[in-house]
Amino acid sequence: MSNRIIGITGASGFIGSHCRKKLSRNFKVLEINLKDFNSIDHLTEHINKNQITHFLNCIGGKSVGYSKLYPLEDFKSNVECPLKILYALKRCKNKIHFTHISSAGVYGEQSINDKKNFIFSPYAIHKQAFDSLLQSTPSNNIEYLIVRPFSVYGPGLKKQLLWDSYHKFKSNETPIFFGSGKEIRSFVYINDLSTIISDHIDQGITGIIDIGSKQAVTVSEILNRFNKILKLNASIKFNNLKDNGNPVNLSKIQNEIKTDFNNYTSLDIGLKKYAEWIR
Repeated sequence: MSNRIIGITGASGFIGSHCRKKLSRNFKVLEINLKDFNSIDHLTEHINKNQITHFLNCIGGKSVGYSKLYPLEDFKSNVECPLKILYALKRCKNKIHFTHISSAGVYGEQSINDKKNFIFSPYAIHKQAFDSLLQSTPSNNIEYLIVRPFSVYGPGLKKQLLWDSYHKFKSNETPIFFGSGKEIRSFVYINDLSTIISDHIDQGITGIIDIGSKQAVTVSEILNRFNKILKLNASIKFNNLKDNGNPVNLSKIQNEIKTDFNNYTSLDIGLKKYAEWIR
C-alpha cells in the first residue's frame, strides 16, 4: 500500500463512490464529511493529523433544474463547501494535490452568438465561480486539478436524462421530454471517468481537463437507442420548449478534449450495462 493518503468528500455519491473504489488501489482513502467539522481550523487539524497528501472534492450541486428551484442550496454545495476545503488546505503544513470535480456546463451552449443576452443557469454560474476562485487564490502548498466532465452515466446513477427516461418509458406509452430532441450531448461512462481521474491524480497532473466522448449524439438519438436496448418500445415525443442555461454541448471544447475516450467504453456498451443495472 502506498504511503499516499487521499481525503475524499462526497464519497457516497455517484461519482465519488466510483472514484473512491478506483483510488483505493493506489492510495489510503479517508472519507471526509464536512458536517463532522465545526470550523475550518477543525478540518485543517484533521487533515494534518492524518497526513493527507491528496484531496478529492466530489461535492456538487444536483442539476441545472435543481439550481433554478433552489439557488441558495446550489450555491452552498458548489461554492461554499469547496471554499471551506480550500481554506482548510491552505492552512495545512504539507504540500497537497487538490482535485475538484466541476462541470462542462460552465461553458454554456456550443453556439452563443449573443453572449450578452445568453442566460447561464445558477448551476453553471456557481461551478464557474469556484473554478475561478481556485485558480485565482494563491497558495504555496496546493497544486490543483479541475475536472470538467460532460454527461456522466452508468450503474448507480439515479437522476438525470437516462434515469428519468427509464421510468417514463415504463409508465407511459408516449413519454414527453423537454426540448426539441436535437440538443447535443457527450456521454461519459462512469468507469471511464473514474479511471481518468484516478490516473491524473496518481500522476500528479495539474490544471484543467475536460472529459467527454467525441461520440456526441442528440438527445433524441440516445433516448431511442436506450429505449431499444430496454426493449420497452415506447413512442418518444418532445415538447419543443427551450430550457435557457442548460448547455447543449460544445463542439469547440469537444475537439480540444485532452483525454480521448474513443478507446474506452462505447455508448452502446455503456447503455447496455446501465440497462442491466437499472432493471
